[in-house]
Amino acid sequence: MEGGKWGRGVRDRSIQFGISAGVGFLESAGSLSGASRMAPARFISMRTASTTTGLSSKATLARDSRGTSGASRVSHGMALVAIVESGRGHEIGLAAFAADAGRAELRQFSDDHVYSRLLMAMSVLDPLEVLLPASAADQPIRRAVGAAVGARQCRDSASASSDGRRITFLARRLFSEMVGLEAIERCAVDTVPVRLAIETPYKSLALEACGALMQYVEHRQNTVFCPRTIQFVYTHCEDALFMDASTAQSLELLQNEAAHTALADSRSVYQALNRTRTRAGSRLLRRRILEPPADAASIEQSLDALEALLGDAHQHLSLVQILRQLPDVESALAQLLRYEAALALNDSTAEASRSADPLEMVVDARALEQAQRGARTVCNVLLLKRALELIPPLLDALERGEPAETGDASSPASLHTAFQPWCERLRDAALPALREDIQRVLSDEAATEARGAEQLQMQTAFAVRSGVNGLLDAARGTLSSTTEQIYQTCEELKRRWRQPRLHVCYNARRGYHLSLPWLDAQSRPLSSAQGGDVSLRNPVRASKLLLFTTDDLAHLNTMYHETLYQVWLLSVSELKRLRSAVQDEATVRALHRLCDTVAALDVATSLTSAVSEARAHGTWTRPRITTPGGPLAIQNGRHMLLERVVVRDGRGPFVPNDAYLDEATNVALVFGANASGKSVLAKQVALITLLAHVGCYVPADYASIPTLSVLLVRSRTDDSLEHNLSSFALEMREAATALQFVEGAAASTASRSQEPRERRKLVVFDELGRATSATDGKALAWALLEHLSGTSAYVLFATHFHPLAALEHWLPNVRAVHMRTTAPEHGLVPEFKASPGASPIPLGYGLAVAARAGLPEELVEMARQWLRQEHGERPRDDVRKRLTLTPRLATYARANQLYQRLLLLRYTAIDRQHTLTQFARLRQQYQQALCSSSVTASAVPPCRAAPDWS
Repeated sequence: MEGGKWGRGVRDRSIQFGISAGVGFLESAGSLSGASRMAPARFISMRTASTTTGLSSKATLARDSRGTSGASRVSHGMALVAIVESGRGHEIGLAAFAADAGRAELRQFSDDHVYSRLLMAMSVLDPLEVLLPASAADQPIRRAVGAAVGARQCRDSASASSDGRRITFLARRLFSEMVGLEAIERCAVDTVPVRLAIETPYKSLALEACGALMQYVEHRQNTVFCPRTIQFVYTHCEDALFMDASTAQSLELLQNEAAHTALADSRSVYQALNRTRTRAGSRLLRRRILEPPADAASIEQSLDALEALLGDAHQHLSLVQILRQLPDVESALAQLLRYEAALALNDSTAEASRSADPLEMVVDARALEQAQRGARTVCNVLLLKRALELIPPLLDALERGEPAETGDASSPASLHTAFQPWCERLRDAALPALREDIQRVLSDEAATEARGAEQLQMQTAFAVRSGVNGLLDAARGTLSSTTEQIYQTCEELKRRWRQPRLHVCYNARRGYHLSLPWLDAQSRPLSSAQGGDVSLRNPVRASKLLLFTTDDLAHLNTMYHETLYQVWLLSVSELKRLRSAVQDEATVRALHRLCDTVAALDVATSLTSAVSEARAHGTWTRPRITTPGGPLAIQNGRHMLLERVVVRDGRGPFVPNDAYLDEATNVALVFGANASGKSVLAKQVALITLLAHVGCYVPADYASIPTLSVLLVRSRTDDSLEHNLSSFALEMREAATALQFVEGAAASTASRSQEPRERRKLVVFDELGRATSATDGKALAWALLEHLSGTSAYVLFATHFHPLAALEHWLPNVRAVHMRTTAPEHGLVPEFKASPGASPIPLGYGLAVAARAGLPEELVEMARQWLRQEHGERPRDDVRKRLTLTPRLATYARANQLYQRLLLLRYTAIDRQHTLTQFARLRQQYQQALCSSSVTASAVPPCRAAPDWS
């Protein structure tokens, strides 16, 4: 029987589907939950509230495009990461594996003493579990990794909770280089690129981490991979722009500093750019922001695609609509390419349920597990079918700009050039061949969308074409007839009880059951006399409804599920050949490339949407990417996050600023009063540089950005209780780390062989030395600037230490700018505009800011008088009297000290005699102190007798 016949029968009855809170082995977005393991005996229980059935009523095989729009609702990271460190030189080997994408990543690099590169790699990979050698339990690397993931350590992974991030320690012998190499040879789709990457030079630590990772996945997580199915990649550190965790926090790349406040629309850079429609695209965008490419070719390719989409709004909209319909191909492919070991079933689970309730159904646990796996396989094939069917319209949308014969560069040929690599991957011959194989096995009516659990179950049951397997057709006929009997039973009860609003419902917890409005049940009770031999079973009131079942309906429900399991198992037997076709080496390679193409295209459309929206506030232009030694020039640049807040609050248009750095003037000093905009200027230059490396347009009228290898921002003002560091100590620690990267001491192994000219860096310091005394801060800032002026790094140094302006005359490559302010009487108004030179800052600019912040005027005036006296100005007579320490004020200070000692004596006295003795002693000391201060006796306040405290 075809699925369409059953579907028409269901639609004729206008089924109302129940809503289930539990999710079986399908997630609410439609992808499969491979980790789901349900108690089989309760799978179809009619009375246990916590049970779940095989399919969620909210599940849909088509992915909800809105599921990944928010950063908090998407899992971006690798599920598992293994790390090993060499005994010397801080050489790190890292292997990561994403089970839901079938992708493994290897890295090896040299790190500094605070593990800056490792911490940033952990932020990019975002692991749920980290594997470390047991010998590293007491090493600094364990503390660094624990701080990065916020995990607790455990010796045995089985004892750790399944939902929290954790660190698991393994025996050092499991970190085997040979095992890692063997795993790559056995499981990698394409071994040649990986072998070349790990052998030039040889990456033994990365292989050791890979060996431990693959052993843990296969033996601890009971997963066996098909040969030649995992996409192994090796990531070179020098191929990406490096930023440490402090830089990511200062630039608000992932989390806005105001996210914890009441600002509902406060955004990070990722949130401002994220308009992705797929999980793979969201993950790639996050990686591109944290590790943007450092080679000009990759950047220009992204900019070409973005320019093409911005120039054709119709094409952009067409691509967005197709991406919204794409299912999660990565997850479906990953589950089709691996085998999960059978669950260990204990006797109590494997046996049938012994409940006395006749509605408690008896199901074999192992058969149920096989049926669930069969349903997952069918659903994954349906997801893959839907994705392959969307490739032709996706190609049509991309090829809308086929090159014209005229060869005009301004013609749509630019679109073809920008999208040519993606079109070549989508035209892979293995993809249409696989689509034809799937169409020969699956029914043409097999859909990938469902409005409820019942429809979804039936779609998987009728997915295979009829006529392929006689037993399967017979089982599906029984399934349809059982469904018909269920609805006929409802119609009979509706007529017998005279309840027109009685109808059949299905949800994941109760299966098929009856539903009746509570008021109807009260107005006309369902007694045994009315129903004859029909008895209500398991009545439950749910809001305004009465949910219940009967003996006949419970029996039919049991038959329905048993038949459904048989259909799933028979369907899997027909899909074995199809699964073998999916696991073909050429097909797997083409499918992985399809996933990469979809992710890259999703990022391009996301950036296009974000730039189009942002252009409502100001100009966004394509940056000019130059060689590493080229100038960094920005005309009318703006801060992408702050501009939105300024416009939203109605504070007028955002004031743009220019910036220029080159080899001749590679150090720029930014002077200005508090709240004048010098920190914003420094950070917006860093953000525009970052956006250019991401391959995105930038908020400026013009931008010329050289390719960089390091971008560091030092703007921390907090302390670190975790590392027992004060604000100043942490500031100096980060400055020392920045110097190591500038000088190349913290460069990766491969990048050290490059010429210094090719390793251009950009370092931003925001008011270095503010956490210590003014004198020490000026001295440290002077020494650091003088040292940085001798390097090739581009340096932006925002400071309020005006004596540093002398460096512009001492060093030819240092240039100073200042943020303009107007200083009316007792006030300071910033203009937020940068001008050349180091204009002197008016005295008391901090007091003006304090007055604007709401500090009482009398306090500000008192501080202003003290400031004038400190700078040698002669105060007025009334002020001089108030600021002079007179004998009367000295007497008052002595009396206050005496009062404090008397209070202490009151609460520490032993007995009355002790109190009188100490009281007389304090009186004598007080009088001597007054006499030594040349205060006359008449000025001494009379001392009273000792109070009676007994």
